[in-house]
Amino acid sequence: MKLSNSKFFCTVLFVFSLNLIIAQQNFQPHKVENEKEKPIIRKLDNGFRYIIKPLSGKVQKNEVRFIVNAGKSQQGNDQFDHAHLLEHLAFNYLESYTNFKNDTELLGQLNLRQSDLHAFTFDNSTWFQFMYPSNTSIALDTIFDYAYEIASGKVVFKEDQIKAERKAVYQEYLLGNPEKSYARHKINNKLFKCNKKTPLPHQFENMIMNSTNSALKRFYNDWYRPDLMTLVAVGNFKNIDDIEKKIKKMFKDIRMTANPRKKTNCFYEYLNIPQSFMVINSLDKTKSDTDFQFRFRENSWQFKDLKRFQQLELWNLLKPIINKRLNKLGNRYNVDYAVNFQPYPNLYHNAVFIKAFSDSQESIIDVFSTLSGLSKNGITQKEYNETMNSRLGNLKQTPIFSVDYWADFYTDRVVNERNDFEPNIEDKIYFLENLDIATINNYLKVYSWMPDDIAVIIPKERDDSIYSKKEIQKKIREGLNAPTPFKEVKEPTKLLTNKEIEKFSEVEIISREKGAYGEDIIKLENGLTLVLKHNQPKGGRYKDKIKIRAFSPFGASCFGEADYEAMLSPSLIKNGGLGKYNKFEINNFLKDTSFQYGLYDYITASETGFEGALAPNDLEAFLQVIYLKFTEPRFDKEAWKDWKMEELKRFHRNSNPNNNFLDFRNQETGYYKMPQGENRYEESLKLNYRDAFKKYIRLHSNASSYTVLITGDFQEGKVLPLLRKYLGNLPNTEVISCPDKTKTTPPVQGVAHHNFSQPVDNSYLSMQFRVPYKNINYKTEIELELLKAALDVKIRRLRYNEYFGIYSAKAVKKINPERNINSIEIYLKCNKEDLKGVVNSCENFIEELRTELIDENTLQTIKNAAYLLKWDNSTKNYNNYVMKNLYGHYRYSWPIADPSEAQKYLTNFSAKDLQKAANKYFKLDYRWVLTGGPNNL
Repeated sequence: MKLSNSKFFCTVLFVFSLNLIIAQQNFQPHKVENEKEKPIIRKLDNGFRYIIKPLSGKVQKNEVRFIVNAGKSQQGNDQFDHAHLLEHLAFNYLESYTNFKNDTELLGQLNLRQSDLHAFTFDNSTWFQFMYPSNTSIALDTIFDYAYEIASGKVVFKEDQIKAERKAVYQEYLLGNPEKSYARHKINNKLFKCNKKTPLPHQFENMIMNSTNSALKRFYNDWYRPDLMTLVAVGNFKNIDDIEKKIKKMFKDIRMTANPRKKTNCFYEYLNIPQSFMVINSLDKTKSDTDFQFRFRENSWQFKDLKRFQQLELWNLLKPIINKRLNKLGNRYNVDYAVNFQPYPNLYHNAVFIKAFSDSQESIIDVFSTLSGLSKNGITQKEYNETMNSRLGNLKQTPIFSVDYWADFYTDRVVNERNDFEPNIEDKIYFLENLDIATINNYLKVYSWMPDDIAVIIPKERDDSIYSKKEIQKKIREGLNAPTPFKEVKEPTKLLTNKEIEKFSEVEIISREKGAYGEDIIKLENGLTLVLKHNQPKGGRYKDKIKIRAFSPFGASCFGEADYEAMLSPSLIKNGGLGKYNKFEINNFLKDTSFQYGLYDYITASETGFEGALAPNDLEAFLQVIYLKFTEPRFDKEAWKDWKMEELKRFHRNSNPNNNFLDFRNQETGYYKMPQGENRYEESLKLNYRDAFKKYIRLHSNASSYTVLITGDFQEGKVLPLLRKYLGNLPNTEVISCPDKTKTTPPVQGVAHHNFSQPVDNSYLSMQFRVPYKNINYKTEIELELLKAALDVKIRRLRYNEYFGIYSAKAVKKINPERNINSIEIYLKCNKEDLKGVVNSCENFIEELRTELIDENTLQTIKNAAYLLKWDNSTKNYNNYVMKNLYGHYRYSWPIADPSEAQKYLTNFSAKDLQKAANKYFKLDYRWVLTGGPNNL
């Protein structure tokens, strides 16, 4: 944007500056609790920088980040995606560490998990991340040595390894749905990446596979140099002086490159390139919406009387206000567009994005009229109070003792090359506490909403001539010249009137007894069963919440083996609203509750239920929502039309080969679940609104079939009367019977291939073993989890030892109590020419687990990788795990085990036990081999 020369603008800036000067003279920083230990921030003679941030108190895992401040923006014309490819090689192939992340012997010795090690490539940086137990000093020494090898030129460039990683990079690219993302990448590359070429999806494989190794090595030599490297260590360290001595000794002698190349800051250069207008056809054949992107460059004149951190804080305040205003444009049914405002402080601009499901440009007028109204009329006192209180609350509660917080804090300053390595939380708080509403509104008055850059992404076959710069700017000016006054949206404070509530009675308790695990089992007059388990969580996400889960053993299968109409009905009901309120009014009611996003209403093939997590003082509001879901779901034809449009939007988001293959896998193996790919949209088109509504009502008309589980630190004297009042008055007017699926013989084994409706450049594999079972207990769950973790370790060899083209591969375990089946699966995607070899290798891995004993270090790595918090003594009172145990027990009669008993079983679980489990599950009679892609095996 250009600097305005108006006297008004200069006067406003003078007044702002004067106010801030006066404020600075009276500066009394707000007291914020901080760490006593100061960070060590130093630079060696060769330019290598290190930051050590010590923390006191209990720290489970310390963190080390090795950052190379160069990324994709520094690539030459012959180095396509080489920053990314080099990150793969540096992370996996060093002189002393061949495949560190998958060296189970070393990981076992260091007590590390594979998930403790990560690497990332960005436009301006590449970083390697390590977490390790704070009491394991040998792990820190190994991590430093690992970083030293990357820094000192010890990355190994072997032809077969480079080729394997090229294939992995290509697989990672395919994972990002390139046809969908191509247009967005092309826009970003033109604006922020020095105008580098964006390859078409069919060109990527050739460009990455056929680039030269010499160009790759040149990138390493040019940019992996000490003046661009920083080591960040955060945690509870026993001896800081020793750590600093080690760093100095290891990294001081790394030589600086002669005649180092100068970095290009493409983001900053964006401010100086000519303004742009782009219209790009998407390559995604399923796309029918139009994306408008409007960018407002933050040149130096923008709010120039403010320091940089003050400008950022101002946008932190304005962002939620602007988005709430824009989102209210969609607070009516059948609005065919969505809009979002996003500041990008590190990219020096703000942006407005509109996604419209028509070729109309009228949404532009609506959006810019709203933005113009904000500038003309300012924000309201209510908006100011809400956003200011929220931001100040976040700042004052900043988790300054957190390892993640400090690692992110210093990484941000390193990557963005900022000199202020000390936090300025006190300055931020002081600035905000002295920033009144009038000052904010004056800033808004001088902000121009005429964008500098405009980009439009349109459907593949649409004529781009209907989107001209002149016409779009005309729509923008129409909006700017007609500022919309702010209107409050109806926000109900309660869903039921006092007169309606007075009609409820606290129904009688028919029976009450203690369960085997100390829970209260209460049956109400309408037949509904309550299970109250009071616990006092010491930690966990739901420490201060009540968790509720309700279920009925009757689901969509009551209407047919796979009645997707019934499965879709909860989303249909949610879109319609409840009682006399539509979905927008319900959402406005929920936004001030603790369960705004914590209420889930569902119907599966074999179950109907709801679950949620809420603060104790929100219990009555939660129960009112549930009561209305059972008794007054809203039938609204406008909402029905709107729902079909929402399903179309969902189809655009979720239509990809992976989701389509998962749907194929579930269908083939008899796992009846709502599809997530193209099939879901096809089912939504078949849905009859009235029939789906009736099915929802029927499944919610038999309260006697429901069991409601409640856990948390609650007062029974307050909770139970509310449960009796609302849940006790749920209807019990219809008896439903459904076929018993457990008596149905499930498919046992088979081979099948999926031919995709769209072209795919890789192959999919699901090799799974589906084993019938009669009973399940903690031993079954633990052995399944350990077997899954063992498979995870094995299948990593596909990429790192056998050099197949694989990026995404994992083992999956599943317990299907409706069909009495346990399954364990290898699920992966690979280069199409590698599929046959991959299948053979997976069969070999299975055979190895059946016939060979693994070593103790590998067994320890497997145990470390296993997700078994449900059986951890430290989490036994966590709401999440108490609820999981109760649900398994009351829904499927699974016994609840003492965590100490399960831990003992886990501790004593041997390599021989793992071999026995492998022989129990990996039987040919139970094996399925499902493939997808362009060719059969």
